[in-house]
Amino acid sequence: MSPKIRFSNEEIIEAAFALVDEGGWEKMTAKNIAKKLNCSVQPLYREYKSLNEIKDEVVKRIIAISNEYTSVKHSEIVLISMTLAGVHFAIDHPNLIQASYDLEGSKYPEFTKTHEETFEAIRKDPHLKEFTEIEAFYLYLHVLVYSHGLSDFIYRGYLVSYPREKLVEIAQEAVEAILEKAKRKKANEVEEKVDADVNGNA
Repeated sequence: MSPKIRFSNEEIIEAAFALVDEGGWEKMTAKNIAKKLNCSVQPLYREYKSLNEIKDEVVKRIIAISNEYTSVKHSEIVLISMTLAGVHFAIDHPNLIQASYDLEGSKYPEFTKTHEETFEAIRKDPHLKEFTEIEAFYLYLHVLVYSHGLSDFIYRGYLVSYPREKLVEIAQEAVEAILEKAKRKKANEVEEKVDADVNGNA
């Protein structure tokens, strides 16, 4: 009797992760993982009870890679740095960033934790100290909607003719414009309040 073929957990997850990086979640099937490892599906199920268990491990790896990108400081302003990190991630791993978007709001609390940590960093950013917590939250949402949209355009290949440097420039200018508009609005509100107080005391 020939010995059973065994693969380590790391080898299986590496193969599954590579498939998602190449073509998204739909490519990560037991058959494709086995094909990548040049074996049947049986060795997979000796290490994992189901494909969902493998998926859970791949999610952890996607988050780890995403954190590597966001740990790079692209700007002193957190919102700009976060957006530029997303641009680089989308260019280098378009299928991974789309895969992470497909999971947000699902059963994976890790993504919620990532958003909470990012927002905490935004609240501590001295460049944004004039904003209240709710104002900073809506500012974060505004930038998040823009950055997700840009990443989706990159994923779909709509911006393939643009070099990395140009996409980074576009993203930075857009977030700077969002911040400038929010700061002007805040300044106007403060000025109006001061005028109202002065007129009320006159």
